[in-house]
Amino acid sequence: MLKSQLKEHQTTSLLTNQGPKRNSDLREAMMILEAYQENRRGTVTLENLLKAKLGLRAPRNRMYEVLRLNGKATSQASKEQRRT
Repeated sequence: MLKSQLKEHQTTSLLTNQGPKRNSDLREAMMILEAYQENRRGTVTLENLLKAKLGLRAPRNRMYEVLRLNGKATSQASKEQRRT
């Protein structure tokens, strides 16, 4: 079914149904910042490093948000549309 047809037949769209966003806790944010300080890599590489070394599963969008709030990353308009 096309998205336009779905909107005609349903009041709520199944395509945009998302779960609640989880804010990162302080411990997770500190681990992300420490890993960034040690490695100076992008979020995809940091995600793999944290998963392999510490067993921490932190999505790269959440890592990006932590880095951006701490002045370690800048926002890019073309990627902001995909992150929201």
